Amino acid sequence: STSSCTSCDLSLMFITNPTNSSECICKPGYYLAGSSCVACSMTGCQECSGVSTCTVCNNVQHFVLSGGNCVCGTGYFLSGVTCSHCTVMTGCTECSDGSTCTHCNSTNLFELLPGATACSCIEHYFLSAGVCTPCPTGCTHCDATQCTSCDTSDHYTLVGGACACEYGFIQSGLLCVPCDTVYG
Repeated sequence: STSSCTSCDLSLMFITNPTNSSECICKPGYYLAGSSCVACSMTGCQECSGVSTCTVCNNVQHFVLSGGNCVCGTGYFLSGVTCSHCTVMTGCTECSDGSTCTHCNSTNLFELLPGATACSCIEHYFLSAGVCTPCPTGCTHCDATQCTSCDTSDHYTLVGGACACEYGFIQSGLLCVPCDTVYG
């Protein structure tokens, strides 16, 4: 004789199968282990088919499914049991963890230099209050108080933390021009 289920024990996390009312299944977020429903315990997992196989990840918390596991989506990294946004690192858009940036926001003038793990401002800019700010005229690298290198291709030279036109040149607008073009 075949027996049919008439009610499922909700206290044990069983529910009626929506496609077969005579069958009990584990409610979402649980999987069947022997004759018991066990909670999915993998980080970021909402539904699973076993102890180590996730089938649905919590996308509200930025988890995505990858090979039966939940991983943080692009632009996020795992911090404890949650996904944190890579933008916690200034200028960073993609990262592998909380201290290693892999892509920088080039639209806002950030770059990732070879071998670096953090974003920096592109040449001719410096970081000020989280924003890439232009260096003074002729300056290729600077900080908030002084130039550290000058654009020698435009005939600038470093003098006391500032860029000045090299000998034989004079400032004309934003350029250093030969003195003989100004004075004949």
